[in-house]
Amino acid sequence: MRLLRSYYYVLLSLWLFAACQDPRGDQRDDNLFDPANAFIRFNYEDDLIGTALDTLSISGDNLDEVIIPIALSSPPQEVPIAVTYEQITSEGIMEGVHFEIRDETDNLIDNNTLVLTPGDFDVSLVYRPLAAPTASLSYVTFRLITLQPEVVGIGFPGSQRGSTFTLRIE
Repeated sequence: MRLLRSYYYVLLSLWLFAACQDPRGDQRDDNLFDPANAFIRFNYEDDLIGTALDTLSISGDNLDEVIIPIALSSPPQEVPIAVTYEQITSEGIMEGVHFEIRDETDNLIDNNTLVLTPGDFDVSLVYRPLAAPTASLSYVTFRLITLQPEVVGIGFPGSQRGSTFTLRIE
């Protein structure tokens, strides 16, 4: 009898759960993304409870690559977005001598421009060290400067935070 009662409760529970409707589907349909809050930013080590870093310190002896993600926060785009950045280096470090910058498919980047294809929400710069810098403290700063087409803002709305990322090589 106990076994029969257990089966009854299990079947009743399954039937009740199956009858429930998830209201979030309807809520999502009416909740359109606000284009005024769309942005693109550097997204190094972002997680759900923390914030992305805007500076990373690495050892000059370390020859490991550093992958620097750039994230788009917007509705899906229908056209490719060209993201242009500038790179500022300190004395004692030169691109082509001490490091190179590649895209996530290991190609050298033309004209400091990366392309987000429709449906993609992130793209990465890859910093590849070639030799130790000559100065004891060097840096490479990347700054997002333009988007084509201009569909979103650069950095967080209102603050521009996230529009630059600095690698400190010590």
